[in-house]
Amino acid sequence: MKGSQAVIALFLHFILSQALPAQALYPQTLTTQQNLSSNQYNWFVYHDSYGFVWVSSIAGLNRFDGYRNKVYHADRNDPHALPNEVGAQSQIQEDANGDLWFASSTSLTRYNRATDNFTTFRHTDARGDTINTHYPWARVTPDGKGLYTTAGDQLYYHDIGDWSSARHVAAVPAANYDPLLFPPGAPPGTFSLVILRPGGNELALHDFVDFQLVGTPRTVAAPQPIGFTSVAVGPTNDVWISGRAGVFRFNWPEGTWTVVPELSGKAGLQFNSVSITPSGEVLAGTANAGVFAIDPNSLGAVALRQVSTSDGSAEVIRTDLTHGYVGRDGTYWISTENEGLRFFNLREPKFSVSDPQPFTAGSNILDLAVARNGDVYALSDSVVYHLTPTDTTVLELPMSAISFRRTRSITVDRDQNVWVATYGGLLYKPAGGDFRAIPPLPPPRSGYAYLMYSGVYENGNEGLIVPLYDRGAYSLANADATPVPWGGGLASIQNLSLSGSGHALVNTNSDTSYVIRTTGDDYTVLATFPDVGLVTETKYDPARRCYWLSTFTGLFRIDGASDGEWSITQLRPDSLRGISAFELVDDAIWCATTRDVRRVALPSGRVTVYTQSDGIQRGEHNFGASATLPDGQLIFGGADGITAIDPTVKSALAPARALVAEFLANGTVVPPPADRLSLPHDSNKVELLLFTGEYSDRSQAQFRYSFTTDEPPSYGPPSNRPSVLLEQLQPATYYLSVLASNADGAWSREPYEFEITIRPPWYATWWAYTLYLATALGLIGAFLYYRYRQLRRVEIAQLDRARAEQVAAETETSVLRLQMNPHFIFNSLNSIDDYILDREPLVAHDYLVLFADLMRDILTRSTQAFTRLDEELELLTRYVAAERRRLGEGLRLAINIATEVDEVSTYLPTMILQPFVENAIWHGIGHRAGGGVVTLRFYHQSGRLVAEVQDDGRGRGNAGRVGKQHGSKALDITTRRLALLAASLPEDTLGKATIRYEVEDLKNKDGHPTGTLVRLWLPLVNG
Repeated sequence: MKGSQAVIALFLHFILSQALPAQALYPQTLTTQQNLSSNQYNWFVYHDSYGFVWVSSIAGLNRFDGYRNKVYHADRNDPHALPNEVGAQSQIQEDANGDLWFASSTSLTRYNRATDNFTTFRHTDARGDTINTHYPWARVTPDGKGLYTTAGDQLYYHDIGDWSSARHVAAVPAANYDPLLFPPGAPPGTFSLVILRPGGNELALHDFVDFQLVGTPRTVAAPQPIGFTSVAVGPTNDVWISGRAGVFRFNWPEGTWTVVPELSGKAGLQFNSVSITPSGEVLAGTANAGVFAIDPNSLGAVALRQVSTSDGSAEVIRTDLTHGYVGRDGTYWISTENEGLRFFNLREPKFSVSDPQPFTAGSNILDLAVARNGDVYALSDSVVYHLTPTDTTVLELPMSAISFRRTRSITVDRDQNVWVATYGGLLYKPAGGDFRAIPPLPPPRSGYAYLMYSGVYENGNEGLIVPLYDRGAYSLANADATPVPWGGGLASIQNLSLSGSGHALVNTNSDTSYVIRTTGDDYTVLATFPDVGLVTETKYDPARRCYWLSTFTGLFRIDGASDGEWSITQLRPDSLRGISAFELVDDAIWCATTRDVRRVALPSGRVTVYTQSDGIQRGEHNFGASATLPDGQLIFGGADGITAIDPTVKSALAPARALVAEFLANGTVVPPPADRLSLPHDSNKVELLLFTGEYSDRSQAQFRYSFTTDEPPSYGPPSNRPSVLLEQLQPATYYLSVLASNADGAWSREPYEFEITIRPPWYATWWAYTLYLATALGLIGAFLYYRYRQLRRVEIAQLDRARAEQVAAETETSVLRLQMNPHFIFNSLNSIDDYILDREPLVAHDYLVLFADLMRDILTRSTQAFTRLDEELELLTRYVAAERRRLGEGLRLAINIATEVDEVSTYLPTMILQPFVENAIWHGIGHRAGGGVVTLRFYHQSGRLVAEVQDDGRGRGNAGRVGKQHGSKALDITTRRLALLAASLPEDTLGKATIRYEVEDLKNKDGHPTGTLVRLWLPLVNG
């Protein structure tokens, strides 16, 4: 029977026909609680190209980014502050440079985006006086390069960026609603000005060509009293006008009026606003009866609905609207009388929540079933709603016929019969009939007044399977057939899925699931899966040949063969929790949870979350309350009614953009740079305040960012936090890349990329290091110069000392050389004297000449440190010849020079051998009657020159005392000369370190002296 015989108007058209506007809009607010400067007079709203939303007020100008609101105030001491605390008294316009223009009571104002401040402009009248009052509006040309404005009752134009180009166009009546109409492709200066007065009923058209008024203004009266309140220009230059009498369209080219019939002549309707959406639809807002969407082609109008903030149901938007505006992302902004702003993203809702009983507190839909003809049966606590494309019928359940009056599930079999399982009995409604109670199957246990039915399941052509919580399950061919036990007495069945292939998935109240094979009244367990949790719904997937099972802990897939091994896999345990019901589609699984609906893409497992802002009901969805309609749409039942989902839905939201509202360095706002920021080393805490530029459900928007010192980005996990905080940055160049997603999870196509350079302190910069290096080099140079001067002074002193020492050494050497000759000189003079006394003058003369030549040669060579070997031998030969003249012819000189010794190129110290030759003559040979031989030998040995002086005299042991004294003195002189010689030679002179001599006494085999051998090791000095 039909409950109270009432047919309720169906708001579920979206489910069956998708007629608009079934989707309820998700409301958001911007008030003083979100730092809005005032909840009143927020008449003008503008969504700029960067992504900010600007809101006027009587207490400053507001800039909103979806997360934060920044307020600009007037400041008389700052020429670039807002000129008037009334932020804007006209619609806000944007030029091609991204700067904003608006009028105030005293001036025209430009917001400079690059510097985040304001510039004020004022026109001058014909007398050259500045106009300081009444700037009612400003309009930027379609190309963004020119600006029209009125000051007083005069119309002006100037090029953007060149205020000096301002020109007076015409005198026009002053009004607050003066739209400009620009013909497509018209040159600058060609336009029409439409003048409307608030509360008026006619408009005036002023046509201009090349900035000149053409003809006289045309006055066009409305077809009925309107009482103008708002005006908007559509994409085809149609003028839409709202008023106290309704909403009208004025066709500018034809000069004709059209009324929106559904919105005109309605008692109590007062339209305060008319707005144009980006797609060309018209929104008309009232002060007391909501907002209406108008199709510009058919002029049909429907009321927009919003999600109730109290119970989550869909309700007509009712607010004290004063103005309306549609942003570039499809967000509708409502300015209220004294409650700030309310805004709705028109593109965000994708799904519909419909209440089959809309005039009550709401219907709790416990289960859903779809008949083969497409009708929907929705089970509530005590009634069933029968939903068709045309109406909704309430079917009362005979709950008085059962003991435990609580419904559990609903099923429609292949014959269109409806079955309702309750906790106290089974109800049945034949096609075309009313519900009645089915006798218990089987009778209750002793002591129990009722049976608990968990559901009714179709079993192919074999009828129905009816599980009971504590009495197993029964097969039932029809309502009047005798029940047959099924499943071998399986107890405590809560859910059952039949595959049609001989096996089934059974879930019990012990949180254990079984895959079984049934044969008549018997069964075989193929697999057991304990502790899966409380099962909310199960389904067999014939396309994938697996079972799906949902619980509060997740979504599971069970795979296996009929008699083979079975396995269970959990999908996305990180994202799928609290699942109440689910439906399978070709490429995804749609899961209704306690908070939202989630789409799980197959096979990737990617999860997309849909929330209340997308049209999902606010209340929890009920266990197993889901169904798929014949056209593929999905429905889920819950505490607020039915959620209808089109699984092919595509996001209509504007793409997200990763944008930066402000930069903060050490907590201080810095001017907004373009793509890079350079900061000193002590400003190493940087925070970027992010937003997306679109105003859907911002709680669902996410950000990912990469921050590296290398260019290739490496993004972190998604986060809902709309900011990036970077602390303790060391001097370096960093690369920041940010991605953003909108509420539908669609990520921005291009990242926001930014370069941050933390400059090193001055003492760590390249020029400081250059200064350090120059200073160090200067100090080193100064030190080296000082050291050089010191060493030079020491060197000069040493050189002077060396020269003095050399002079002294040479002098001493010369003296030493001269000291070696007195004995010879004395003896020679005595011999000459003897010759004279013996009256041998000629002999004395010859001897004296020889002596004089020899002495002259000795004196000459005494100044030379070295003498050639041949010259030294010549001197020694003459010396021996002189001694032979004195001692007799028995004195002989023998010279042996090795072949490797070159007499001409070999040098040796001057007269170094003369003392040894003299000793050999005087102490070895001189006292022998027969004379003797003095032998000189020269040869090389180990890189040295070896000189030997040998005599065959009586030896040193037989020399007299005087001779020994003289010989000892001569050897001392020679030793000192050799020491001076070694000190004066360069370090690299061969043999320098081994300059020495040795004396060897020669003896025969009997031990008798046979002479003396003196051997000298001298350096090799070549000329």
